[in-house]
Amino acid sequence: MSTKDRAVDNGTRRGRTILTELGNELRASRLEHGLSQAAVAAAARISRAQVSRIERAEAPRVAILELARVLAVVGLELSARAYPSGRPIRDAAHLALLARFRQKVAPSIAWRFEAPVGGTGDLRAWDAVMLVGLTEVAVETETRPRDVQALLRRLATKRRDDPGISSVVLVMADARHNRSLLKEFGEVVRSELPLTSKAIIEALAVGRWARARRQRPRAGVIAVGGARPMRAGRRSARPMRAGRRRRGRRARDRAASRRADLAAGRYASGVIAGAEESK
Repeated sequence: MSTKDRAVDNGTRRGRTILTELGNELRASRLEHGLSQAAVAAAARISRAQVSRIERAEAPRVAILELARVLAVVGLELSARAYPSGRPIRDAAHLALLARFRQKVAPSIAWRFEAPVGGTGDLRAWDAVMLVGLTEVAVETETRPRDVQALLRRLATKRRDDPGISSVVLVMADARHNRSLLKEFGEVVRSELPLTSKAIIEALAVGRWARARRQRPRAGVIAVGGARPMRAGRRSARPMRAGRRRRGRRARDRAASRRADLAAGRYASGVIAGAEESK
């Protein structure tokens, strides 16, 4: 079963549990206050049948605003928040980034994908885990991170809760946004991920893991290029932009030259020249 299917199934089960609990609380509060379903329905401006379906958790598509109104009528307040639970699904860009990183690694290295943190029972997972000799190295991929400090905290928590992992490699797409983040938070990143891209690639290319001066397995960050592979038959955008810039410069140079000729009296159109000659 894929990660996407597991995430959808977990969300469905959680949603049904919430609807059941809210329905029970609605019915208990309604009876406690001596209200009928018809009275609650009239006050909430919905049908009595809908109130009954909500109490029996048989209204899976009920709107949040509708639930809030019904609960408010019986003296309850609806409160909802979202909390981190497990990892999100990975899109094609993440999978392509991980595939490009694998191409730089020796084929002798064994891989495990979507590896649970700390074994079974934890909803969190590493994107991949490499077995490099006797060292287990976790791999996390990020195409466009927003908060570097939150990302580092998440990696540190996962490393703490997974004693089997010796080192971590953060693989980021070699894009302008990511380079700017690494430049801005360079000291913070190096303190948590001291190994360089060059050291990691050179070691993994020959089937071993990079080590720091103290010969202890460490973590590192690597930028992998080609975040957006070109399609077959598609022209590169960079040469096209360079060509437009060159044409723009030439046009500006010609315009400047014409203005200089006019100012010096060296430029005249054919019409003006003919008029002067006729005089």
